[in-house]
Amino acid sequence: MSEIQEKQKYAFNHDETTLCGGVGISDERMEKLIKMARIAFFTEDDAVHSMEQLLNNAQCANFVEAAVSGYCLGMIRAHELVGRKNPLAALLRQLGDDE
Repeated sequence: MSEIQEKQKYAFNHDETTLCGGVGISDERMEKLIKMARIAFFTEDDAVHSMEQLLNNAQCANFVEAAVSGYCLGMIRAHELVGRKNPLAALLRQLGDDE
């Protein structure tokens, strides 16, 4: 990690409207990453262990896929923690998701 690396430029597809489309990840793979992130969140005690489990299970093809995996875990973590702090907001969000 201490090695100096050349900067790499990333180019995403700005014509796409979804994160997975924009970064070149298939919908199927994105669904798998989200599922693995959810499992990691609920089976581990903290964010570090959750991220470790997620990356070990996902075996990401590249850095972008690993970053998207971390994003998924962060979104799930934020969503769940808000629900725990505000049960009414969580209930209303669940009711809205069913539509």
